[in-house]
Amino acid sequence: MRLRRGVAWAAAAGLLGVGGIVASEHSSTGTRRTAVSTPTPVAVWETTGDQSRLLAQEPGASFVSGGTPSVSSTPTKTAQTCVLLWCWGGTATSASASASITVDNTQRFQTMTGVGASITDSSAYVLMHDMSAGQRAAVMTQEFDPTRGIGLDVLREPVGANDFSTSNYTEDDLPAGQTDPTLSHFSIAHDLVNLIPAVRQAIAINPNIQIVATPWTAPAWMKTSGSLDGGSLIPADLGIYANYLVKYIQAYAAQGIRIAAVTMVNEPDDQQTSYPGMTMTESQEAALTPILGHDLASAGLKTQILGFDSDWSDASYATSLLGTPDVAKYLAGTAFHCYAGDPSAQVPIEAAYPTKSINETECSGTNAYPAFNTNLVVGTTSIISYIRDWSSTAVLWNVALDENFGPTNGGCGNCVPNVSVNSTTGAATYNVEQYVLGQFSRFVKPGAVRVASTSLGSGSIETVAFQNPDASNVLVAVNTDTTAETFTVGWSGRSFTYTIPAGAVQTFTWPG
Repeated sequence: MRLRRGVAWAAAAGLLGVGGIVASEHSSTGTRRTAVSTPTPVAVWETTGDQSRLLAQEPGASFVSGGTPSVSSTPTKTAQTCVLLWCWGGTATSASASASITVDNTQRFQTMTGVGASITDSSAYVLMHDMSAGQRAAVMTQEFDPTRGIGLDVLREPVGANDFSTSNYTEDDLPAGQTDPTLSHFSIAHDLVNLIPAVRQAIAINPNIQIVATPWTAPAWMKTSGSLDGGSLIPADLGIYANYLVKYIQAYAAQGIRIAAVTMVNEPDDQQTSYPGMTMTESQEAALTPILGHDLASAGLKTQILGFDSDWSDASYATSLLGTPDVAKYLAGTAFHCYAGDPSAQVPIEAAYPTKSINETECSGTNAYPAFNTNLVVGTTSIISYIRDWSSTAVLWNVALDENFGPTNGGCGNCVPNVSVNSTTGAATYNVEQYVLGQFSRFVKPGAVRVASTSLGSGSIETVAFQNPDASNVLVAVNTDTTAETFTVGWSGRSFTYTIPAGAVQTFTWPG
């Protein structure tokens, strides 16, 4: 397989860091390990569909010499399965032995930026307004601490209002009929109330957090609609809009928040009229990108630019940007959402533009399909698909919302966050998204490289593997079957045997 020549946008910005690994205390019945012979110890963490194990440490295993499974290196593309917004399958490389998985560190692919979610304005309101300082500290520790929590290390932060904000606003709002081409009225005052304090608290817990900033809309006076909802950017205002984004990055930097990457607009191919948003054609983004790139450089900012930022179904938009040399030279990579299409659309983009990172930047499940066990499998296999199809990030949506999936500002009324907060008591409930992310984010560190791993030939276990910057190894496996599976993992001439319960997720870690 071809080696990855490019790097993730965080690496390009020189912002990679290394965190720790959490060991959650939990006992387990039964013995699921091989006999020790010249052992390499393997630690195991597990989440099960019945919630009896939630990122719980299980009895470990040991690699012993010999017994490495014989596997086929020929990829077998399987059909993808979808439930609502999440899809899984379709990317596994099947092993020739029905119960064998091989990890091969010599086959190396993309560098990982990280795993995360979004502190939207609504998330920040819930965290700062509905919780006591102690309750908030406990949740923030669970979300962002790399040794005591799941260690999320990517935040996608909206610039101004979106469908999860407490009001309609941008950073330069004016009465109807007025304009501000010099941006003299630019202000982040709204963000200083809840959003910036919440983000700063997250960064204080995990200084390695990488932030990608995304506007849903320009100020209304820059738009054809004259409104925050719908419309598009007035062509004559491209330069003003680029300056608007630069001023946002500078204003956040003054608050101690470094923006690692920025996109032009959320879902530029989707006209939204029920909440803030705007469309942007491929040609308009192509015209804007060099302006923004030049302005960032002139301001001495190292913030990277990611193109597109919408669904795989319209991946040709991203390809068009990357295929234009005068545009592509300003792009660190592209960004995608999970709501339409298939992550396999990322594969030809990587093949054609291997020096540009690919990033999955938004995906949200809903309460319309509430079963924890189903969503555990669906969510985990989705992230595996994103990453096996070359994404350097795996990012879900809201970090926290209240018990009514809000506050909302139009749009999704039942998007499930990592954490649901009771708006009266401040009590926190951790949803399946927390554990889906945690099985990756707790162990896969920024700068990790995806390495080759096979999945069971029966298709019941899907995997993805990594080597961290400290040379430690990570294998994430999910059992999509309704029965337990016993399997052998081979690595570097050694192997161990383990059993994964039906519908469970396991993360294995071992030293290099």
